[in-house]
Amino acid sequence: MPADPQRVDPLQSRPVPSLLSMDPLRVDVVYAPRPDAGGADGVTVGGVPAAVAHPLVVTLELVPGATVGDAVLASGLLQHLPGVPIEALDLGVFNRAATAERLLEQGDRVEIYRPLQIDPKAARHLRVAARRKAEARAREAASGAAPAAPSGGNAAAVAGSDPVG
Repeated sequence: MPADPQRVDPLQSRPVPSLLSMDPLRVDVVYAPRPDAGGADGVTVGGVPAAVAHPLVVTLELVPGATVGDAVLASGLLQHLPGVPIEALDLGVFNRAATAERLLEQGDRVEIYRPLQIDPKAARHLRVAARRKAEARAREAASGAAPAAPSGGNAAAVAGSDPVG
């Protein structure tokens, strides 16, 4: 008996075996919700506080020809993102961006990405400013100097010297 005919997936330009001859696809769908206000339970990865202590992982068996979007819908993980349509989600497979229409392969790990809270460049600028401020305070404390006078204030009065004398 001849092998099942192959067809080409126009989105990915690769042969796709006939849907009738394949076993179910086994894939994982992963979503890492934001930690609650209490933090991530002290979990660290490589010395850095982990953003999420317990990512949600759902293992599914889907029919051949299933897409990333099908897996996300079947996982039930959208309940953690109320009011967000699947079209608005950032999705990926094995840490590479993917559309909801991408066909899945055996063993794929589908990832649902959270939207950024802040632009990474802006976050870096805030961290640098905070670090510089802390370093300036540490230098002042180490030198025993009085803190800088508040703007608009009289520096002599703050330092405790007599301006008249």
